[in-house]
Amino acid sequence: MPSPLAGPSESVRDAFAKFEPQGPLDLEGMFKAVPDFFESLAEAIKGHADRLDDLPVDKAVIERVRDYIPVLNGLRDSAGETLRLFQDKHEVELRRAHDPRPAETAWDVGR
Repeated sequence: MPSPLAGPSESVRDAFAKFEPQGPLDLEGMFKAVPDFFESLAEAIKGHADRLDDLPVDKAVIERVRDYIPVLNGLRDSAGETLRLFQDKHEVELRRAHDPRPAETAWDVGR
């Protein structure tokens, strides 16, 4: 029987592989979503471990599965720090993207 995680794992891989930011707001949006992704994954693992308690699975295995939760929560926290770092290091670009000048796109400021 195939794993129920194969499809979602592939979807996540594809989402990252196909992500082509068009500007700083796209990157900021992606960085904002990553902490929630890890939090959702931690919640799913917790639910899975809780269900394993009702199955004939050795407690050591269940505890090992539960060990994933603080790791995922650490990744959530780290991803939040990455968002804040991005916002700090790209403050000027983000400010302009959030509050562009009227008709700013008409000028090629890259030259």
